Amino acid sequence: MTLRKSLMLALVVLAACSSSKTATPAAVDAHGDAADAASAKDAAQDVAAVPSELKWVAYPSASTDKMRAIAADPAHPGSYWIAGASAHIWTLAGTQLKDRSPTQVGGSNLRAVWVSSSGQVFVAGEGNALLRGGGENGWSLADELPANPAVQFTGISGSSDKDVWAVGEAAAAWHWDGSVWAPEAVSITDAVDGAALADNPSFSAVFVRGVDDVWIAGGPSVAGGGVVLHGTGGGNWQAWPVAEVPVALWVSEPVASLGGKPRVFAVGGSAKDYVAILEDKAFVKQDKIQWQGFSGVAGASADLVWAVSTKGQVRKYDHGTWSVDSVESPVGTKPSEQIIVNSIDFKGMAVLGADERAIIGDFGVYRWGMQPK
Repeated sequence: MTLRKSLMLALVVLAACSSSKTATPAAVDAHGDAADAASAKDAAQDVAAVPSELKWVAYPSASTDKMRAIAADPAHPGSYWIAGASAHIWTLAGTQLKDRSPTQVGGSNLRAVWVSSSGQVFVAGEGNALLRGGGENGWSLADELPANPAVQFTGISGSSDKDVWAVGEAAAAWHWDGSVWAPEAVSITDAVDGAALADNPSFSAVFVRGVDDVWIAGGPSVAGGGVVLHGTGGGNWQAWPVAEVPVALWVSEPVASLGGKPRVFAVGGSAKDYVAILEDKAFVKQDKIQWQGFSGVAGASADLVWAVSTKGQVRKYDHGTWSVDSVESPVGTKPSEQIIVNSIDFKGMAVLGADERAIIGDFGVYRWGMQPK
């Protein structure tokens, strides 16, 4: 059996064990006509109307395009947006995984997605792929970007519909103010422990906590690792050195015990086992995490954070202690089926609360939350 078929089988097995209703992807018009799909709000109401329980459910994709990024929809708890290869975009609303792919970006690989509190979706990827929308009016493609060379975006995040940052290769950084996209100059003005970017750096991830509170990961650094930058407005960027170039960042709300500073998590890099937390004035590698291949990190609070990895592995940070928190098969699932589930390499994660989160593999979504029995 091929790897592709094994992965699909794993998703189908978990879905069948977890729910009597397996989501079947439905074709949705690229322009998002209302007649073609129910809204996420309606889907959430439908789910709430039936008896529910807290559990894992798998939602396999019928597409051969790999999923690469996921974001929760704060306006519709239990709903998620997923971006992937070949300009593919999906939405998971209620118990249905639906295709919401745009037509404006050809076959560009999409690498990042973020959703505002009002439900507006922002997506970024290769070849100048910078989109917003996702509702009944479809997608709007940014036309402010240079035609040559095209921007290869790697990350996107925001604090509101009028404050969104997208970053990418060649130190690209663009900001949306609610009206236009504009390039932003990002240069270190306050280096901690000699943090410095090497020539021709790239940005790999971004996390926006608020206006003038922007965190960006990039590299390589002069020392050979990476750098995490914190922008506080007015062109001011503080930077810390990190041993690896992170592929994902997550930043908590300010923490009183940290002097009003957030807890910052960085994961990924060439070493594959890299998970680090900003402690005082340095990023400290978490040596007790005991795994490798980390690709995503997200949290419900400063003291409750998850990092996802290969072979179905998840690590949970709970008030300073790391533990194994893998996706679990439903009660009664055979051990052999659990092994199949653990063959999936997770690619990203989104968290809306302690009991509402979702993880993506190459070909499906695993959601933990209140779901139909």
